[in-house]
Amino acid sequence: MAAQGPYSYPAYGNTAPTYPPIQHVPDPYPPPLNPYGVPPAGYAGPYAPQPGYAVYPPPSAPMLTHQAVGPPPQPQVQWMQTPAPNSNCPPGLEYLTTIDQLLVHQIVELVEALTGFETKNKYELKNSLGQRVYYAVEDSEFCNRLCCGSNRAFVIKILDNVGHIIMHLVRPLGCGSCCCPCCLHQVVSLDESSIVGKISKQWSGIIRECLTDTDNFGIQFPMDLDVKIKAVLLGACLLVDFMYFEKSSGGAHGGAWRMF
Repeated sequence: MAAQGPYSYPAYGNTAPTYPPIQHVPDPYPPPLNPYGVPPAGYAGPYAPQPGYAVYPPPSAPMLTHQAVGPPPQPQVQWMQTPAPNSNCPPGLEYLTTIDQLLVHQIVELVEALTGFETKNKYELKNSLGQRVYYAVEDSEFCNRLCCGSNRAFVIKILDNVGHIIMHLVRPLGCGSCCCPCCLHQVVSLDESSIVGKISKQWSGIIRECLTDTDNFGIQFPMDLDVKIKAVLLGACLLVDFMYFEKSSGGAHGGAWRMF
């Protein structure tokens, strides 16, 4: 049925008129990426990520942060395993029942090595496997170290792995008795018929020997020796270090300044 009036139009049947199909012209520009730089899922265009290349994480992924890189961790000191308690042994000396030698390593003090001023001595006492058995520290006055040098009075405390004081070594103010030290000291019995133990100085390296007065010693004794005698040998070793291998004069002994 056609419309009546000045603006009439022809009538159509039940079917709509046919139009030519719409032709899609290809877009000359690639589709835009999302704000995070990751192409949409399934995108295979020229900007698709290639295998082996990393892409930015999606918004839901946690952002990775750079961790500050510090100095490498220092190796922890390995202590000797604590032996079982022994009722026939003074407390703390159980370690000496299972060893036949001790390595006494004096710790290098940086201030003393650079300036030459005498500082408090510290020692590591180790077994033949390099495990620390005890730790020894000197307790002395600054003026005593400055004026008297190796002749100073001191107290050395020997501690175990939990910080308990095992022994006190007390030395009063004295004077040196030998100007030509020997690198091997033997401890004999009262009747001088047998050798109880040996104390020997070990080479510490050219730098330590020239620039510092820190020394290394070895103590050897029979395995079945009384632990009290072993403790006496340990004290004798530290006394030998002070009497023969410490700088005898007071004040500074040169340190690294001797190189200039």
